[in-house]
Amino acid sequence: MPADGVLLEAVKLGDGAAFETLFERHYARVYAVALRVVGSPEDAEEIAHDVFLRLYQRPLEKVVDGALAGWLYRTALNAAFNSVRSRNRRRGWLRRVAMFQRAESQAEASPATVVERNEDIERVRRGLSKLPERQRNALVLRSHGLQYNEIAATLGISPSSVGTILARGERALRRQLENEVEA
Repeated sequence: MPADGVLLEAVKLGDGAAFETLFERHYARVYAVALRVVGSPEDAEEIAHDVFLRLYQRPLEKVVDGALAGWLYRTALNAAFNSVRSRNRRRGWLRRVAMFQRAESQAEASPATVVERNEDIERVRRGLSKLPERQRNALVLRSHGLQYNEIAATLGISPSSVGTILARGERALRRQLENEVEA
């Protein structure tokens, strides 16, 4: 398989097959990262398509190993959080999506359990939205199963910084959640 950089150069020259290969190679993870943030499959799909449309319309100039994947994940994270923020401001969107998803995925659970889980997930999403962007993004990427080097490439930081950022993010999120429970 050709490297991302080779494929990207072909995309710049109008090679649709090269773009399709990049799309197939990275779409599932870009979608999954967006889904982890927005919680809605339809919104995550729209965000993932927008990310790839942006790549197609304005391909990156130069790509080294892992840089394209990092750019794609970072762009998906930013778009997903922007989507959540704008919808949250307009109409309490997070609560309805979280309740719908949990109710749908836990149809066999008792109503009390579903409500409790919905509230827990909503609290975590609210807590994440209050964290500094780098910590929030690192936690979301790690919860999605990305390795430290992938998180580092996505966030544009050194791999040795990832553990520190994750630890600080976890502590800050824990404090956010504890403060909310006390309130």
